[in-house]
Amino acid sequence: MGEITTVSGNSAKPWTRWWWMGNAVEEKELTRHLETYSKAGIGGVEISCIYGVKGEEGSYIEFLSPQWRHLVRYTLKEAQRLGLGVDITLGSGWPYGGPMISEKNAPKRIKIERHEDGSFSSEVEGTGQQVKRPAPGAEGHVMCPYTENALKEFTDAYKTFLSELEEYPRCFFCDSFEVYQADWTDDLPEKFKELKGYDISAHLAELSGKDSSEAAERVFCDYRETLFLMLLENSIKPWADWAHSHNVKVRYQAHGSPGNLLDLYAAADIPETEIFGGNNFDFLPEPAEGIRAIPASCPILNKFASSAAHLTGKRLASSETFTLHREHFCGTLAEMKPELDQLFLCGINHIFFHGSTYSPLSAKQWPGWKFYAPTHFDISDPLWHDLPAMNSYICRCQNIFQNARMENEILLYFPYHDMASKPGERQLRCSTQLDRWLDGTPFGETAFMLWENGFSADYISDRLLEKASVIDGVIRIADARYKILLIPKTVFMPSETIKKLIELADKGASIIFCDTLPKSTPGYFGSVHKFSGMETVNNASLCGRLLKIISRPCPPPISGGINTVKLRTEDGKRIYFASNLSAKSFAGDFKLDFDSEKTLIFDPLSNLRGYLNPDKQRSIHIELKAGQSLFIIETESPDKTPQWHWMHENRKSLLKQKGAWKIEFIDGGEKIPEKVNLDTLVSWTEFPGQEYKDFSGTARYSTEFEWNEKDCDEAILQFEKVHESAVIRINGHECGTLWSHPFELRAGRYLKHGVNKLEIDVTNAATNRVAALDRAGVSWKIFHDINIINLQYKAFDASGWGPRPSGIIGNIWLSPSMKRMAL
Repeated sequence: MGEITTVSGNSAKPWTRWWWMGNAVEEKELTRHLETYSKAGIGGVEISCIYGVKGEEGSYIEFLSPQWRHLVRYTLKEAQRLGLGVDITLGSGWPYGGPMISEKNAPKRIKIERHEDGSFSSEVEGTGQQVKRPAPGAEGHVMCPYTENALKEFTDAYKTFLSELEEYPRCFFCDSFEVYQADWTDDLPEKFKELKGYDISAHLAELSGKDSSEAAERVFCDYRETLFLMLLENSIKPWADWAHSHNVKVRYQAHGSPGNLLDLYAAADIPETEIFGGNNFDFLPEPAEGIRAIPASCPILNKFASSAAHLTGKRLASSETFTLHREHFCGTLAEMKPELDQLFLCGINHIFFHGSTYSPLSAKQWPGWKFYAPTHFDISDPLWHDLPAMNSYICRCQNIFQNARMENEILLYFPYHDMASKPGERQLRCSTQLDRWLDGTPFGETAFMLWENGFSADYISDRLLEKASVIDGVIRIADARYKILLIPKTVFMPSETIKKLIELADKGASIIFCDTLPKSTPGYFGSVHKFSGMETVNNASLCGRLLKIISRPCPPPISGGINTVKLRTEDGKRIYFASNLSAKSFAGDFKLDFDSEKTLIFDPLSNLRGYLNPDKQRSIHIELKAGQSLFIIETESPDKTPQWHWMHENRKSLLKQKGAWKIEFIDGGEKIPEKVNLDTLVSWTEFPGQEYKDFSGTARYSTEFEWNEKDCDEAILQFEKVHESAVIRINGHECGTLWSHPFELRAGRYLKHGVNKLEIDVTNAATNRVAALDRAGVSWKIFHDINIINLQYKAFDASGWGPRPSGIIGNIWLSPSMKRMAL
């Protein structure tokens, strides 16, 4: 199975959103950035043009000007030379729009007023929304997202740019839907009557949002579905067709849209979700400067994008990753890894960092040019020092996820019409604010129950369900295969879907309804429908019922186990990805669903691999500490890969240090602190002198130690606390980079009996240096528009931050270990 763990191509590597501030870029610096990105293990960039830097106005370049077009062409050629991919955000800032958009093609809204006599009247007006965070020359109206005329006006502005290209970008990108209050178009009444068969203007009372009757629910559903179909058919699909006519694909964030996210994502070549905020997993310390917490149900949103990819045979599902993940300059690689693992478990296999800012060497003040919202994957940030280690982990994982298909055995129906029938705001946005549309709904509760209980599911819409077939009791859509179709509690279901469910059931598909059967078809002309012969199961019994059809390889997190998903390669080999996102270590049996004499264990963090022999019950023993993950791969013919062994510590043994630690500060800051000798490892911010408290960068710890163990197979090097990442060398040999929990590695092959030398290059976060700048009143926040804001969208100020712990703290263990015997 060497081919599945051998990386090829740039899509397996993480990409990054690349902000061009004021488009003030030049060829030499573009090359420097791209070369540095490539060396760090970045696979590609997404060019995003935004507002500029104060004092640099003379270097600004007009959006779509001849000079801008030349620099984009130069970037495409340089990227090709370096093996990097390039995507481009059309427009500037967000949403789509700019000076090419006329007032008639700008967004509109309807205002409905109730009079004293009970009658209603309406008035249509422009929303007035302008492009947010635009680059110079890109200012203007937002594009109406519901009409082809608006789209054509927008795309026509790129004719000259496209005609001059020799190398093309891989994708055009469209960010999440943020066209606020846009709930009307001039031709909506005509389109509505064509689709729904009645005059929407005769139902202003129901559309006002002040009527809670069933009639109002049905009118709302018809109205919202019309708006959704206009978005899909007049904007998203034609946009994709336009891009394809130029041999360019589209990468698209559907969330935030007023419509069925599954169908919108399905229109893209690469559907993209996002993480907006961060999780504080149980094994991570509480962030000192706070966290913009995302709901536990966030994986449910992420799976909308991956589900659409799976059901349409798309190879990639991407994510805008680490947006506002932690406060500026506070995020660590260790905090990022569990987020990555959770995305992989959701079926996301193409990570985009949010993000990296073009910042020239001529920038007058560290930390250089910065986008207003973290995270900063920038060359000037200490985080960059060990980012290649995380990039390698991402690359190894994504290489497998991109070359095998997810085998989610459950299909979960998304009852869009129930959501669309709820009165409220006319533009019902399915955004990252899940409490507004997803949390607490029967679908949301069922989806989260499946996630917590270790059942991996894809979500399906009415439209996508039409493409389903059944062979030997298995539901098939594109390349995907499912054992069961689950219908959460649903009130309104289209008649076409009802007919399709009956057809699938008649052909042998397993279909289960949660709690009750649907009551009616949706819309103003909807009618009561009675099912017959369909199975219903209450939620309390659902897991037990599913376990009769689907086997789990091990207990899920809710039962003290771990998260797992299953994949299958083109030649039929099965692969499991297992991740421990809990605070407890896991050791137990892992039940395989294939017969194989050998099973390959692959640790994508260390790049170690080895074979295990399943027992007669097709089980293997696995062990995962908090934060660890691995792949379990079906194979037939073992190559030269050795046997895999879980290591058991003979005893936890402190490093037998000889003499003091020598600490030398080697990189970071205008002033490098003096060397220090230390007997006990404490945070370097506790060293006497303000320069240590203010330092952000890399320090080299070195010492000698004794190793005279004989009766052991391995030695495990473990650290109590690492702030924040560390490159380990023993006797001059680089052993690896520790950047994630549990901060340990196998060190036996680097040791010799007697005296050994240990060197640790430790890099902390940029936190302390930024706080020192703010305390000193240094002017580094020099950006137009919103400048730099904190997680609460207030002006960013780090002057009140105390010193953040830095370096190696506490104990270091070097424990003799033995191969664990089969259990």
